[in-house]
Amino acid sequence: MEIAKAPQSKPIKVYREMLKKKEEQEESNEFMIDDGSLKERSKQQILSSIRALKSQISSKGEIVCIDDLQTFVNENLYKESRNQEFFVADALLGNGTKDNPIVITLTSRTCLNFIKEQAESCIPQFAWDATYKVNDLGYPLITTVTQDGEHSIFPTSFSIVSSESEATYTFCLNALKKFYFKLFKKKMPFKYIMSDAANYIFNATQKNCENMKEHLVCFFHLKQAIKKNFAEKKVHKKDRKAILNCVDDMQGSITQVQFDKYYELFKNEYFQYQEFLDYFDTYWVLQQSKTTNGVFFIWSLEFS
Repeated sequence: MEIAKAPQSKPIKVYREMLKKKEEQEESNEFMIDDGSLKERSKQQILSSIRALKSQISSKGEIVCIDDLQTFVNENLYKESRNQEFFVADALLGNGTKDNPIVITLTSRTCLNFIKEQAESCIPQFAWDATYKVNDLGYPLITTVTQDGEHSIFPTSFSIVSSESEATYTFCLNALKKFYFKLFKKKMPFKYIMSDAANYIFNATQKNCENMKEHLVCFFHLKQAIKKNFAEKKVHKKDRKAILNCVDDMQGSITQVQFDKYYELFKNEYFQYQEFLDYFDTYWVLQQSKTTNGVFFIWSLEFS
């Protein structure tokens, strides 16, 4: 049985050449972990393991069978007797289609310790997002992270998935939760979870994070979405920077009342762009908005 190609765009030629050159410089792509310093070597172990997984998914452009992925999972699945640092936490090996996806979640003791340390030292926060063009099939890589009180970001898991969907995000989250409990005998403690505004991420999070206080929209992704709609909504180029500055100011509102007052001024100032204002209302502000399904305060921690 062959693995279906993901519908996403293929890596560009230059990226392929750079990746190939880098891989040729590696002495070996085997999954090997020794007893060295975990924190110093964690990044290289992660990169080596993802390259090893990539070599199992695709070799010289040829799609391999599901048995090769199963072999990789079996060899690197966590076992207490192996004394592993970086390992496969869980895997779902379908055929790569939307209805029968592939999900391979990898993490490490160091990554999971990041979660534990942040939960003990500050407000527990968790964020996740997917990136593309890290393998020949165009499959997304879902990365989860946490951060400390000084806003330093620490990775917590990496999942190769055949597509982004509620099912794949649910599997990634539950794999991480299950293994965190196995290691520390405690539930994952996150009160705030941040992502882009995709409905499937919100649905997966809300159904599987019983201790979550609020799901926050990533402000970077929000602004990127607004920028992409400027041309379609016929916002003149001379006004775009000023509108984004207003969005920054609204995001910094301390109370809902303060935001409401500022938002009325904003709408009065840019009344000529009614199509854009309708979009902004529908997707980002209204109680039952299409993306956030909530009020403006989920843009910011200050309201929670």
